[in-house]
Amino acid sequence: MKDGVKRKLLVRIIIALGIFLIAGVDEGGVVQAKKYETYEETIQEVKWKINVYPSGEGVIYPAYSKQIAGKITIPDTVAGQKVTAIKEYAFEECGKLEKLEFSQCTSLKKIGDSACIKCSALKEVEVSGCINLTTIEDGAFAYCSSLESMDLSSCTKLDVIGDYTFYSCDKIETIDLSGCSSLSKLGKEAMACCGSLMDILISPENGNYLSADGGVYTKAGNKLITFSGGRQEGKGIDSVKEIGEYALEGAKIERLDLSECRKLTVIGYYAFTSCQYLKDICLPDSLETVKYEAFSETVVQNIYYCGTYEKFKRISIDTGSGMFKGSPNIIYMEISVITQPENQVWEYPQDIIPLEVETTYGIGKDGNQTGTLSYQWYQNTTNSNIGGIQIQGATDRRYKPDIEKEITYCYCEITSQCDNFTYTTVSDVAVVEVTCGTEFLENFVELKKTICDAMIKIESGIYVENVKFKTYKVYVMICKNKLEENEIHSKEELHSAKQKIQHTEEKLTLR
Repeated sequence: MKDGVKRKLLVRIIIALGIFLIAGVDEGGVVQAKKYETYEETIQEVKWKINVYPSGEGVIYPAYSKQIAGKITIPDTVAGQKVTAIKEYAFEECGKLEKLEFSQCTSLKKIGDSACIKCSALKEVEVSGCINLTTIEDGAFAYCSSLESMDLSSCTKLDVIGDYTFYSCDKIETIDLSGCSSLSKLGKEAMACCGSLMDILISPENGNYLSADGGVYTKAGNKLITFSGGRQEGKGIDSVKEIGEYALEGAKIERLDLSECRKLTVIGYYAFTSCQYLKDICLPDSLETVKYEAFSETVVQNIYYCGTYEKFKRISIDTGSGMFKGSPNIIYMEISVITQPENQVWEYPQDIIPLEVETTYGIGKDGNQTGTLSYQWYQNTTNSNIGGIQIQGATDRRYKPDIEKEITYCYCEITSQCDNFTYTTVSDVAVVEVTCGTEFLENFVELKKTICDAMIKIESGIYVENVKFKTYKVYVMICKNKLEENEIHSKEELHSAKQKIQHTEEKLTLR
């Protein structure tokens, strides 16, 4: 009996010891279930380890990362186990690593937190085979100062790019996400301080983001998320309402034009932090709030504001925003039309009175008038100063309408240019009405066309030179001058002139 009890007790001790050895204990002496199994395999002189979890996740990392140099190909399997993730800090500070090849990793789903952080010699990362990659975690390629581009276009299942993923990759020029239609998260400062970045390409099919003019916006275009830090000049899209936090952090931009962003109301926290090259910025008069540290470590020289001094004073600017750190010059660019074009009724052939506008100037840094004004007149088919057709040559503050319809709608667009920034406004619509009657007007237009056609034929030299032609040529010129000087006063005169030109032309011998 006692021997039986001893045997049972011994079996229990052996089982408990086995569990202890397999599971291990934590620092408090509590038995913990083992989380994963570790396997090893040396492939092409690199010793790889893989932690395989009960879920089937296989997390790979090199056993001696600091010895890695040159080009490394990440295997798809290690010791027969599928690689589904790169371990966090797997290649941290591998100073001699130049290229990472992921082309075999068809099962890879995740690149872990800071996996390749501070790999200063890393120039190229090949991920064309990563068709199942869904997540790149925080700081995965941060401070890879030699990385030149990142083409993720083949990673069609990519869903998450974490915070600081490409932070301070100084030489990276392009980040291609054009095939990543499933991308739902672009983390904070993911592409910040990339001083050579010229393009961020977003898939047109992506439902969360869009790219335009070097920036990445929310799909609706109402918030700027990040900006290509290597561009020296930039502008915002007209739908943007907010410049997001850290959106232009560390960008090398020198000149930013937001004058067309007439829905913009908020500049977020740290939006322009460390923009050390930013000299000139143009802000719309819709701006309402500038948040804390928005311009920290940034010294702006000139602020061009598309409004008046009174409007500018209404903006809620956090005292810690850093916006006025360098005591920038502020230029108030708003112009107003103080003389609007007037409606008029024109009785042909009396001389028409020119339409006219008069406009104020902006106020410069010295309190004096500033800006160069230019004018462009438009003609419209409706009583609206939107969507008209530009009138060629009508570029003065006064314009004498060329009337060919009973009613014409005209307005003027006035532009003030200050140091390559522009502010534009439009006048009211002037309605110009012709009272000479429809039949007279039609004959008037037809004669103009007849004369125009005749002049083209005369100038092209298609007629044989003879007395009839010389007479015809002189008569056409007389009709042209009479029409321009408003010396034809009735529909009978119009009809007679048109008929004479046409009949004479029929008698001429063509070449």
